[in-house]
Amino acid sequence: MAYQESFFFGRSNSAKETRDLPFKQDLMGEAICSGIFLGTSSWKFRGWEGTIYSSVYESQMEFEKNCLREYADLFPIVSLDATYYDWPREAYMRKLLNQVPSSFRFCVKVTNELTMPKFPMHPRFGALAGKQNTEFLNAAAFLQKFWDPIGFMQDRVATVVLAFSKGGLSADGAQERLTLFLEAIPSEIPLYVEVRDRELWNEEFIELIRRHGHQMALHSYTNLPSIAWQWKRLRAAGLVAKAPILLRALLPSHREKTASMDWMAPYDQTLEPQEDFHRDLSEISAEIVAAKGVGFFIFGNCLEGSAPQSVGRFLKTYKPVAY
Repeated sequence: MAYQESFFFGRSNSAKETRDLPFKQDLMGEAICSGIFLGTSSWKFRGWEGTIYSSVYESQMEFEKNCLREYADLFPIVSLDATYYDWPREAYMRKLLNQVPSSFRFCVKVTNELTMPKFPMHPRFGALAGKQNTEFLNAAAFLQKFWDPIGFMQDRVATVVLAFSKGGLSADGAQERLTLFLEAIPSEIPLYVEVRDRELWNEEFIELIRRHGHQMALHSYTNLPSIAWQWKRLRAAGLVAKAPILLRALLPSHREKTASMDWMAPYDQTLEPQEDFHRDLSEISAEIVAAKGVGFFIFGNCLEGSAPQSVGRFLKTYKPVAY
């Protein structure tokens, strides 16, 4: 497999012995060899010091600027969430690339100015708060303002994640807008639609995405069906054999994000184990490996309390099958 051949694992790092890692590195390497690539949703968390990070950082600025280098010594992939909150800049992307090996990959989130039908009532949006978003699913803006600054590193982008919610639109209206958007996006861009509305997890919506040559992401999030339920729908639609499978495990379905962030900080330990989720993920990963496929699994802190601990928990029960 090209994906497996492009990755290597276990680079030399003199700081390893000072870290209490939440997983064995040989297990991570075995997962990679079998087609499963594990990472986290962002990486700049001081609560991970002593496990993922062992270097001494003199300031928060220095930590955020340089800690990706240590992260990339342990993980093969990461979700780049900063591009969700602001348009990507080529200079920033090049700085990230300078910290990671050539085998490292990014899951890049599409900027929220393209994904929100209406701006939330939040101070961050200033005068735009509460107003309709004229850039919602604007394909030209996507290509020019989002893709152009990162297109130079296309071979390092595992997925482009479009977090899609219909907002105040009807289901039909949301599908119509998304159809126009997908028709304008070149198929060589590895676009994955992350559906955040239970109502849109239906055969018609899945077929819309498949018909345009793109993918749907498995997504553990507030009020969504289980990943096992989602997996059955994608498998029935024939999407699971055509491209790498992206799973983003951010929240259990019964919990809201804001409450989780406050309760679970500083994200240094498992606080609420998700037994059903891990059972489902174990079965899904077994199917991916048996089919000689590829899976990109991204864990968030608010799933259980600590993303690295969730990765470690997955690896303890994962039974890899090497090619």
